[in-house]
Amino acid sequence: MFSAKGTQLERAVLVVIAVAAVIAMVMAFRFERRVLNQRLLFYQLQSMRKSVDLFKAIEKRNPQSLVELAGSSFSFPGEPQVHRYLESPSVNEKGVFNDPFGNPLNYDPGSGWVKSKTRGYEYW
Repeated sequence: MFSAKGTQLERAVLVVIAVAAVIAMVMAFRFERRVLNQRLLFYQLQSMRKSVDLFKAIEKRNPQSLVELAGSSFSFPGEPQVHRYLESPSVNEKGVFNDPFGNPLNYDPGSGWVKSKTRGYEYW
């Protein structure tokens, strides 16, 4: 049989293993979430930039803001159906367009370029 010290040591080892397992699971979740947010940001920026390009091709100018882009619509010649330039904008309660990390997007109406303000992703 194990002595009292052996039992305490076994309990301590089990506690350390349990804590390590919880930490590993939290780190794995955070890593997975970050990878998911990166993918979402990539596709969000791509979609918004293509919407700006479409706006510019049809309206012959860049939208003045992302709000104008999201609120404007168009229809193709001979087609009665109306389409929005930006179908599903990610807007917070203050009307600010956010990226998947929760930080605002930046739009330059001169160049028509949309970018993230999230640190490390400013140049995507």
